[in-house]
Amino acid sequence: MPNIFQLKTRPQGIERGYLFHTDDFISIGWPNLGDLSTCTREDIRNRLHKAYGYEGQPLGSHAGSINIFVNDVQEQDIVLIKLGILVCIGVVGPYKYIGEYDDVVGEENIGDSIPKIGLCHQRKILWTSMIPANRLNEVMRNFINNKKVISKFRGTFEESELEQFIYKDYKEDDELDDMHEGQNGDSRDTTLNFTITDLQKAKQTLINLLDEADPNIRLKASTIIINLFREEEI
Repeated sequence: MPNIFQLKTRPQGIERGYLFHTDDFISIGWPNLGDLSTCTREDIRNRLHKAYGYEGQPLGSHAGSINIFVNDVQEQDIVLIKLGILVCIGVVGPYKYIGEYDDVVGEENIGDSIPKIGLCHQRKILWTSMIPANRLNEVMRNFINNKKVISKFRGTFEESELEQFIYKDYKEDDELDDMHEGQNGDSRDTTLNFTITDLQKAKQTLINLLDEADPNIRLKASTIIINLFREEEI
């Protein structure tokens, strides 16, 4: 059975959850460490100390988080992130280093034109479900509220009760790229006559409205999302 991890969505102190969900990847930040694909935890500690000057408990804590993301998380494992009142559940691919994003976010590169700066340590992910947090059982609700950047669920997969939120036709030996078939292409929902991409854009629009300054707009968006989820997932 896959292991389960929760991941926070603010690498370098910037909220990236919507970017993760839209672009089908996850990241932990900490640029300027280079490619970590062959690094042990001790290697990561050494690079962190050199690049950031961390020592003692902060060094151990940050090295532990990065090591979990790079070495402990395995292909086909499950990762959960929170987007407001929602939880996104996905199946991850291998660690990948993206050199073009290996830079610290600053005023000169924080613009929307290069939103992935600082996110050089990545894993591709197939989001299988996006549900209200209150649909998770109590054990998993407590788990996703863990304050650590990334942490592993210590219970069993059965105790998580996440199987119901993963595609029924998902197979462990499928390539992650293949699992996108029928989601990002021109497949049609013959009942609604919309492309799947259209429906994904509509979902994202609702999610984005949760961050609007107008409290009435946030309330309406939240109400729509909750009502839609009462019968089935969006």
